[in-house]
Amino acid sequence: MQPIITKMRLLLTNRFVLFSVFSSVFVVVQYCSFGSWLPSTETKDIWFYSGIFMVLFSMLFIEPYYTSPKNVITNAIPLLLVFLAIKTDFGDQHLWWTTVVVLIVLIITSIIALTIENKNKSPDYRCNKVSNILKDFVVIIGQGKVLYSAVFVYFLLTYYSNQCRPIKT
Repeated sequence: MQPIITKMRLLLTNRFVLFSVFSSVFVVVQYCSFGSWLPSTETKDIWFYSGIFMVLFSMLFIEPYYTSPKNVITNAIPLLLVFLAIKTDFGDQHLWWTTVVVLIVLIITSIIALTIENKNKSPDYRCNKVSNILKDFVVIIGQGKVLYSAVFVYFLLTYYSNQCRPIKT
């Protein structure tokens, strides 16, 4: 019994195996739900499925143990580009601006944290203290699982709230 448990633990700690299992489950659920192995190319489906995969990919491969300001930049820039591309289609412009400003602040703060850090000086050096505070701030908010999950949940709620509105006659 012990070797089986050891093999199961090994499989669950192997990120490639987990990603393959999640992908396989996704394909099977997609087929059982909609009769096709892959999602359609409609915008709503692309948002939904890319959101799921970005969260999975980020959690399993990009940030499994530690997030740095460099990861925050690589997470925020693609999202910023997406939001810039869909500005005209965005229903609530206040929310769009808020999201874009948050992403820009994360990018700028990450760049500042990386720029002012001086590895040749002690951790007590003022710039290094400020850099560590800025890093802690951006890492909490800018983790891929936080950013992509927030965007995914927002679009999911927006899509379903638009689908559930009564039709005016």
